[in-house]
Amino acid sequence: MAHSEAMAEHTPPARRSMLALALALLIHVVRATVSSMAPSSPPQGCATGATLPMENCFQTRECCTDGFECFKKTGRDYAQCRNSASIMGWPAPTNCSDPEAGWTCPDEWVGCSDRWQGCAWSKCCVQEDFGCYKKVGSPVAICRPLREGCDSAEWSCPGTWEHCTDRFKDCIESKCCIDDSFECVKHTQWHYAQCRPKAYASCTKDPGHWECAGSWEHCARPHGECSDSKCCTTSKFGCFRRAENDTAQCLPRVDNCQSDSLNGSWVCPGDWKHCADKYASCTDSKCCANAGFGCFKSLEAQQGECRPLDAEACDAGHGVVSGDGDEKWLCPSAWSDCSDKFQPCGDTKCCKDPNFGCFRNALTGEAECREYKENDCVEVNGWKCPGTWEVCATDYGNCRDSLCCESENFACKRRRNLYGDKALASCRPTSASDSDCDGPVAHWLCPGWERCSEPMEDCFATRCCMDSDFTCYKETEHKASCLPTGRCLTEVPSGLCTEWSLTTPSSPPTTAGNAAAMRLQQEEQEKEVRLLGGVVFGITIGAVCAISLLGVAVAMLWRHLKEQERKYGKVHANDGGAIEITGLPRPFEGSTTHDTSNANALGAAGAVGIC
Repeated sequence: MAHSEAMAEHTPPARRSMLALALALLIHVVRATVSSMAPSSPPQGCATGATLPMENCFQTRECCTDGFECFKKTGRDYAQCRNSASIMGWPAPTNCSDPEAGWTCPDEWVGCSDRWQGCAWSKCCVQEDFGCYKKVGSPVAICRPLREGCDSAEWSCPGTWEHCTDRFKDCIESKCCIDDSFECVKHTQWHYAQCRPKAYASCTKDPGHWECAGSWEHCARPHGECSDSKCCTTSKFGCFRRAENDTAQCLPRVDNCQSDSLNGSWVCPGDWKHCADKYASCTDSKCCANAGFGCFKSLEAQQGECRPLDAEACDAGHGVVSGDGDEKWLCPSAWSDCSDKFQPCGDTKCCKDPNFGCFRNALTGEAECREYKENDCVEVNGWKCPGTWEVCATDYGNCRDSLCCESENFACKRRRNLYGDKALASCRPTSASDSDCDGPVAHWLCPGWERCSEPMEDCFATRCCMDSDFTCYKETEHKASCLPTGRCLTEVPSGLCTEWSLTTPSSPPTTAGNAAAMRLQQEEQEKEVRLLGGVVFGITIGAVCAISLLGVAVAMLWRHLKEQERKYGKVHANDGGAIEITGLPRPFEGSTTHDTSNANALGAAGAVGIC
């Protein structure tokens, strides 16, 4: 200790100052480097500071004062920053997991999405009567009102998609993939399915091993009931129908199966699923499974039925026979009046080819014979499936599906502000003013509503939305959705987000408005790139300066110790524990020390100047 104090007394003040300066600069550079890597702004929602106790935290949520959490009032868009005890006479939100307690625990709603907001990341909604629905075939998920019997082909219901299978994992049970760039394809030989990249096109490049997504998910398992699906999950089994009743079962396939060789107990796959039974509807199949029966078309109801063939009656009636009462039936031989493939069928309402069906476009009103898959019809881009529109509704009847009315003085009008399963459309009288559907306070939407889409639904074909608070935005070149007006970029950050209306051309030209927006977006991107480059450059320079200053400090310390050793010798303890100094101290040369101090000072100053 005495020796250290002696060394400190003989240390030149200039050298001690230089060491202190080098150490201070080193600490400053390290702090600046670390701070440059930290976020420069507070978390979103906390920009105005922490929310005080007992104040409303519904918007800020996670920004309560330390020691407090945000408890939500059940059933209300209101929350308070509270702790586990009662405050200022307010009851403590104990047992908040109990619905009757009146409070919702922070971990049950903080971080969830608000109504009509994106919930792909949170997978939950703040409001108890809303659920997180995922758009089929899209990464978009929206908090929408909960409803019973969710069966929309456009949306995956809450609880059905959050547990989808990860990439390259077995999806035979979930039948879906978490990553939307993957699809669940089934192996043709095994009871196994895998989430594989859509870019692989496994089912088209290798159809012998993989079945495309959408073609197998609803098929029956081996030995399962298949009367509705008419298909089996494995190619080694086929759907056999019992001859004496309407049941069917997936059984092992028989080579060159002939129904006659099965002793009349079973009908081979392929011999029955496309044709109807006796007196059953043949509107879709256009054929009958039993000999002596033919598919007759009703002239009144626009439907077909398998009825006994009577060639003499058909010839006598010029292709038309009478049924019960005043019924008139068009004979099978007269079905030649049906339309050809891809031809208009608005008048005939039928197609010659049994693999085609008469679809009606809700946007234009035209009907056309298009390809039709049995039990697998999906309305795409506004084309309504066969069997859902051919028969117009009676006066004051439900026209939600047919979109037309029998009487000329009646039109199909829709009730305002009712969507989904609650949607109501009725054939109501028309008038010159249409007072019941004209104006903002009217209870009905005038004819033409059927051309617009519901909120959050696909609007690529309709180009309009029923709700005035929603706008049809293009997400991609071939997809559009009715999203809350002005919130497209929030719901679909990677989407095009261009308005897609009836007056919008398919490829909108660049205008001054969107050109300025594009320039602004480009400038923002360039600014972000420059900012990122500046941060990286600053971190690099800071690291170089820190290393340089550290080297200078170590060199100065090493020289200082050597100088002290040369002057005073080495200090160590002998075997008896006494302190000894070995080595002869050298004469003090002021000029040398002065020059060395100046050199050290110049070196440190140079390093500081560089940084």
